[in-house]
Amino acid sequence: MSMREKYYFPNEVNTILTENPEYKQFLYSRGFLITDRGDLDLSDYPFYGMWEKHLLKGLYYIYIRDNVQYFTFEKNGTLLFLIGHAYDPWDMETDENALLKNLSLLEGTGFWQYEANFTGVYVMGKILPDGTIYHWSDCAGMRISYYGTADGNYYISSHANLVAELCGLCEDSYIRKLKSSRYFHLFGNVLPADLSPYCELRRTVPNHVYCSDGTKKRFFPIQTIEECKDEAAYQKVVEESARILMNSLSLCAEKWRGKKVAISVTGGKDSGVTLASANGNYEQFQYFSYISKPEEAVDAEAAAKICSALGLRHRIFRIPEAENNDTAFELLNEIIKLNTGKIGYIKPNEVRKRLTLIKEQSYDIEIKSWVNEIVRAYWYKKYSVKRFHQRPNGRYLAALYKVFLENRVLYFKTAQVFSRYISEYMTDRDISLVGDWTTLWSWEFGFSAGEGQSLSAEHMLSFDITIPFNNRHLISLMLQPKLNDRIADRLQMDIIKRNNYTQAKLNVNVVNVAHTKKRAWMEKMYLVINSHLPF
Repeated sequence: MSMREKYYFPNEVNTILTENPEYKQFLYSRGFLITDRGDLDLSDYPFYGMWEKHLLKGLYYIYIRDNVQYFTFEKNGTLLFLIGHAYDPWDMETDENALLKNLSLLEGTGFWQYEANFTGVYVMGKILPDGTIYHWSDCAGMRISYYGTADGNYYISSHANLVAELCGLCEDSYIRKLKSSRYFHLFGNVLPADLSPYCELRRTVPNHVYCSDGTKKRFFPIQTIEECKDEAAYQKVVEESARILMNSLSLCAEKWRGKKVAISVTGGKDSGVTLASANGNYEQFQYFSYISKPEEAVDAEAAAKICSALGLRHRIFRIPEAENNDTAFELLNEIIKLNTGKIGYIKPNEVRKRLTLIKEQSYDIEIKSWVNEIVRAYWYKKYSVKRFHQRPNGRYLAALYKVFLENRVLYFKTAQVFSRYISEYMTDRDISLVGDWTTLWSWEFGFSAGEGQSLSAEHMLSFDITIPFNNRHLISLMLQPKLNDRIADRLQMDIIKRNNYTQAKLNVNVVNVAHTKKRAWMEKMYLVINSHLPF
């Protein structure tokens, strides 16, 4: 049985990495762990001397990879901390220490309104004088984290599997059955609701603050996001969104000046908005695409055409279609599986992509265009529908989540998991704040559990990543256009026009070939039938 098909136990992984020490750096890369447990040995597996240990207020320990930044600020006995990076495109601040200092001056609603200014990829928190600890994630949970209690100790970590190995946790039997189900590989390696592979740990859901006493509370959105009433209101959204995105790219150029900062470009709307918003700072960035499978060639070629027209040097990484070094491939494949918590099959082209980008070491920071999809009404496009039910239920979300054609018992259990999630995170009040439950579903489940997981476990193996769209106030602003305008990507096209009219005139658009009308019809039929059939 190959390494791709089996899980190597920690002692086996330790032996393999000891024999191949150059790969130790990728195990739980860019990771962190906050806990009240202080006896961990940082010299041996899984830390390998690549982690640092710091004491927070004499109460908690933070174990952090040597390639991860963290910041603290203490005022009146309360310690604020930020792991990762953040910047504020509303007030034009790039220094995390200044952001924390400003935040420390605020309380209540004002505290959360200011935090919603932050763009970046981070986990934040605060420790009160009595030892109570709170934590929360960035806008869309792109810096994924897990939390929970095991063996009497409290943990907050970037990798669920790291805590599992330290505490000897056993994988949940339901998760084991789910992973082994026939169609689990469809729609990505995503666990349902806020679950991790272990009963003791849960995923941090964006826009909620979690307390070590087991309670949690939604802090954003604070007010209902109102739909644009008329064209004048819509144009104000275009103007403000375009301004903030240009601010964000200017801050990226300033924050990482002297570093090799690259924008990953495709022919799609998301990267098109990012590229247009870099106007005025083009010389500060580099530009690239990759082809790791044949269908990506269309995107890469479109990106090259756009960059050429704008006078920008663009590079295409052509990922080998076969493993040139089978040992390297197998090792990195296994490491990525561990980083993700062993929750699914890693596509070979994705592993080869990481190998190529790691070997090239071309960039320090990648500017990704993720999270913008939240405002683009993805689920309406996917199923080619004009309206969804006003209120979801557990079985409907389970049918959206995965394909359950043969195992109705597993479907029933998954529906129960999502029913609990709805009662905690998607109440009528929660949905009313954004006006559409599919938006809340994308924002707080889809991106964090999916893209957030792959970002932390896989993508950041190559280089650090920032996401200009990952800002609470910006996302809430971009959700204001009418639903039909969001489905038509009108806002994205208007931002491109406003920030770089030359780029807009190129009229280069790449359509996702996987989202055909036939496929949308078939998936819609499955959704309707499966969510109505008896268990």
